Amino acid sequence: MMKIQNLCIRAGCLMAALMLSSLSAPVSAQEIARLYAPQAPAGSSYLRVLNPSAKAVSVEFAGKRDVLDPGRKVVTDYRVVDASLDVAIKVDGRALKRIKLKPGSFNTVVLTGADQPQIIADVTDDRDDLKAELRFYNAARDCNGSLAIQDGATVFDHVANGDSRKRAINPVQARLRGRCDAAGSSEPALLPALKSGDHVSVFLLGDKANPRLVTQVDATEPYSGTR
Repeated sequence: MMKIQNLCIRAGCLMAALMLSSLSAPVSAQEIARLYAPQAPAGSSYLRVLNPSAKAVSVEFAGKRDVLDPGRKVVTDYRVVDASLDVAIKVDGRALKRIKLKPGSFNTVVLTGADQPQIIADVTDDRDDLKAELRFYNAARDCNGSLAIQDGATVFDHVANGDSRKRAINPVQARLRGRCDAAGSSEPALLPALKSGDHVSVFLLGDKANPRLVTQVDATEPYSGTR
């Protein structure tokens, strides 16, 4: 009986401590809320849209609108979409041809200026959370692209337009330069500060005579219960 009473007393003290902690540490409560945020339902896919053009466009999909401006942000974050339905995307209010995605997949959709966008399936296997991951996308027109460290080694070579490559890297900072075979090279772009488990995308844009390089750390928008 004494052991049971002691256990009850300890449990009461523990409950009181938890209650006191919840009152004095609102940040912890926020962390718990994020932990139990709504999860995307089965059959969902993840989609982001890239604007490789030199002009700003308004993009709308999955219930949200973005302005993709080459001087500010050229690609959205990944967003949850329902892969059981053909996905609708609007550009400047104009509906593109609906696209079909594989459930559970990550995809980068490249705007082409035509009604049919280009879909690049993002491979997600061979994940290594002890390293960062670098993805290179060639969206430069008429360009067989490569990516190299400025004044250093080549990271990716002979990447066709509309294709992508990836590799695990140590989370270090570096300056990168993109190039089209036998043509122009981009101005150097600084690789963002990374930590283990981060993913960064590097986009080669423009055309073979005037390629430009844009980097962005990958992110997925929290699922809000709609897609």
